[in-house]
Amino acid sequence: MRIKCYSVESFLSNLIDQNVFQKTVFVNRSCVPLGNNPRDSVSFDINIQASAVIEYDDGGQALVECGEFCGVDRHTGDGDDGGTRKQIELYEALVNFCSQRDLVVKPGVLDM
Repeated sequence: MRIKCYSVESFLSNLIDQNVFQKTVFVNRSCVPLGNNPRDSVSFDINIQASAVIEYDDGGQALVECGEFCGVDRHTGDGDDGGTRKQIELYEALVNFCSQRDLVVKPGVLDM
């Protein structure tokens, strides 16, 4: 089974009081250049993804995953790094949640 979440908050709410397989949550942070020439890009889509497998008492498992768009960073004179700031905020929320529950955060994402 797959549980697809559209925010980090929803992802974390699905992990509360669950047995997380191997006590591991995977997190991927990405910065994707916008435009036709990635080398010359000054704008970037900033995203965060997280995934984990929860185990049920009956032996069943479910992949819980989320992806959240954090914003667009513009590396110009009047640009903004709001996407990166939101990504860091969400990552810290994930790490804090996991540390309170003795879960390990590793880079990457799981896929079925």
